[in-house]
Amino acid sequence: MKQYIRDIIDELNNAGEKDFLPEIPPSPTGGKTVYLDPPKIEPVPEDLENQVLSADPAQRVKQLNEQAQKDEERQTLG
Repeated sequence: MKQYIRDIIDELNNAGEKDFLPEIPPSPTGGKTVYLDPPKIEPVPEDLENQVLSADPAQRVKQLNEQAQKDEERQTLG
């Protein structure tokens, strides 16, 4: 009985020391990747929010003015 209690006390004292690490299982190769994000939509010329602006400052101002004009037209018509 004393030996049994000593074994339990030794296990409790050495609880942080592990002498056995389980083998890492191989990753599955037949799995299918599932993307949960919605698919990316390519910007169209009418999509003013996603329009790619020019690097040229003068051209960028022209694009932004056209966007503002189209937004105003859309708001007054819609």
